Amino acid sequence: MSKTVCIISASPRTNSNSDRLAKAFAQGAREAGHTVQEVRLREHTYGFCQGCLACTRTGKCVLQDDAGQIVQMMHDANVLVFATPIYYYEMSGQLKTMLDRANPLYGSDYKFQDVYMLSTAAERKRPAQIFAPSKAWKAGSLVLSAPGWRARSLREG
Repeated sequence: MSKTVCIISASPRTNSNSDRLAKAFAQGAREAGHTVQEVRLREHTYGFCQGCLACTRTGKCVLQDDAGQIVQMMHDANVLVFATPIYYYEMSGQLKTMLDRANPLYGSDYKFQDVYMLSTAAERKRPAQIFAPSKAWKAGSLVLSAPGWRARSLREG
């Protein structure tokens, strides 16, 4: 069964380790027959969550920027993938800001079942890490060859 995979790359730098890992994941997902949507946050304009919680009543953020379109893509995807550099032992601020703006998804009828967090150190010498925060993730869904950063497959789950 083909899935829709939404990959959100949060690195502010072009051709970063996070971008390379996101591209490898996308290639593996496409090779396995899945539809892939790629979002590079650096190409979008979105502000900080204001904490007004209007989205909990309306299902939409009151701010009018690119975040609404990205949240809709997240809502419609079967698989969410976040690729982020690690700054000070945590995801980038760009990704944290986007996740805050995704608050309208809470309590909605979102479709995603699998969520992956691909994290990389800012240095090229450090290995990539793959975290799967969702309970629905199944070990072995992604096979990476670290030297080439090439995803070989995304197994049906």
